[in-house]
Parts: sequence; C-alpha cells; structure tokens
Amino acid sequence: MILRVKNRVYDFFDNAVVSLKYNAIASTFSMGAYFNPDNEDHKALMRPCDYAPVEIEHDGELLLTGTLLSHSFSSEAKKGLVALSGYSKTGVLEDSDIPLSIYPLQSDGLAISDIARKLIRPFGISLVVDNSVSSEAGSAYISSNASVSQSVKGYLSELAKQKNIILTHDERGNLVMTRAAVQRPVFDFDGSIPGVRYQLQVDGQQMYRTAHIVGQSDADGGNAREASITNPLVPGSVVREKTQTQSSGDDNDSGLAARNLLSAQLRGIKLTIEIDRWKLGGSVIRPGKIISVRDPELYLYNTTNFFIESVDLSLNSKQETATLTCVLPEVYTGETPTNIFAQ
Repeated sequence: MILRVKNRVYDFFDNAVVSLKYNAIASTFSMGAYFNPDNEDHKALMRPCDYAPVEIEHDGELLLTGTLLSHSFSSEAKKGLVALSGYSKTGVLEDSDIPLSIYPLQSDGLAISDIARKLIRPFGISLVVDNSVSSEAGSAYISSNASVSQSVKGYLSELAKQKNIILTHDERGNLVMTRAAVQRPVFDFDGSIPGVRYQLQVDGQQMYRTAHIVGQSDADGGNAREASITNPLVPGSVVREKTQTQSSGDDNDSGLAARNLLSAQLRGIKLTIEIDRWKLGGSVIRPGKIISVRDPELYLYNTTNFFIESVDLSLNSKQETATLTCVLPEVYTGETPTNIFAQ
C-alpha cells in the first residue's frame, strides 16, 4: 500500500485500515505512523489541524483521495507510533453546516443536482451524476428549505431519500449521485473456500409487512402524497406496519419514497465475509459489486446474490485481510426482492 501526504510518499506506517463505503458520504482510513520530531519532513507531514491532502493506493489502484484529520501522539520510554486517521475529501460535507456565503437556505425551482453543486462548491468538491438517476436528479422541486444548523450532507441526504437516490463518493473525492444497477456476480462463494469466514445476521425488528408514505397536498393544490409497499420477506399473515411522512417533493415522488422505506428494512439482513487477501479476480475488492453465496449453515439453501456495501481493508507487517459487509442487491436496485429463506 502506498500512502501519499501532500503529494509525498510516506513509507513508515503499520496497522493500516482503509474502510471503503458505498452508502456513505465518505470512506475512512487509519494507521500507525513513525514520527521523528527532529525530522523536518516528518514535522511538515504530521502537523495537526493542517487537514493535509492524502492519497492511498494499492498495486497501482487508487483507493481513496481524502484528508488527514486526526492525530494521537504519545511520549514514553518505548517509542510508539502516532495514530493517524482521516476520511475522503467529501467527509467535510458531514461535518460542516451550510456556509453563510451561499444563503438563503430556501431553494425554489431547483433540482437536487443544482442544490448539491451550489452547496459543495465552497469546499472545492465536484458532483458526478450517474446516468441511472439523471432524470430524478434533474427534476426540480417547487420549493425546498434547509435548517440553519443542518449539515450539507444532512440536507442533501434528506432530499435524496425523496428521490430514491444514493449519495456516495468515488476514489477521487467526488460526490456521486447514483443507483445500483442489476449486475452479474463477480465471485461465487459456496461455503467450501478455505480461508473464508461468514456470518449472516437477520434483524426481524427492522422488518415490516407494509410500509406507507403519507403527506398533504402542496401549496398549489396538487394531489395528496400517498404510497404503500409490501415486503415479500414478511408473511402476509404477520401484522407489522410502518408509516412515514413525506416532507418534500410531490405525489410523483411518493412511490420512490416508499421504495426507499423498503430498502431501509432490507438492511436488516446483513452478510459479513472475511477473506485473507485484498483481491478477488485480480483487483482490489470494492463496494458496489455483486457476489453470490450458497451455504446451508447460513440458512442459504439456494444460491443468493448479495451487494457489497462496504469493505474494510486491513494491513500490518504480517498479513492483509478484507472484511466485506453485504446486503441484498434490492436495497439499491429498486427491484422487488424474493424470499431468500424459502426452501
């Protein structure tokens, strides 16, 4: 792994973890680094509150473009490492409120893509809109309001949920609006591969048979906002319901908002896979890919596709490991899931 700080390669580090995330505004990293307080280069690279630019690569693949955020120094007889951590360039959007320089907070007749570009411009961040959501991202709101104490990420996430748009980021530090497409698995796990450990968790408390979106008509007298959706994994004989108010958008967006509620439920099914390497099929494992799994020990009697939502890449002087956190693809694709536990 190569660590660049301020465009300079820094070689003296260990216990590195790079957490690549799909459904998040930023990925994160941490590591222990050697620090010589008398070395001018080390002093320049390790200066706290400098928010130094960072790039992380592995075998020629760029993994993260971000910011060095936190330092933890220690002084004792036995020389230790400085604990460093940070996040993607887009992480600042979660920490920072909307800048006063771009007030007022009300946006009339603007699409979410227009609002996003306006909000992220002061931070030097660019927006990428994937073709899968170009229509929704370009659809204008009649009116939308942010609150004074709301973070940039918080406001944009609220708007994105109404359009069933995923806010994520890429390895270059851009903000990305997307929706996962149906795709073929890049790797098949059948439960017999050596050096692989699995865990499947199912949170039934997070699941509902029916989810409803409700809201009043807009100020111009449009239709009242209302939509419902059923979760096929919960039997029809079970009474479990969820209702949520639609705070923005119009009645045309209600179906998307209801589908987003179902996606939130499906997160209650989580598969974790730990592998003793960083690569599958010759490339570093990344979020946003599909894998397939069949393992009766996990109550997966049939081959089931899972979507890689995040990957923790860990590296020390002895080994490298990758921990994959996966959810059902329908969390992102918008398709109707099947009951994966049916025999």
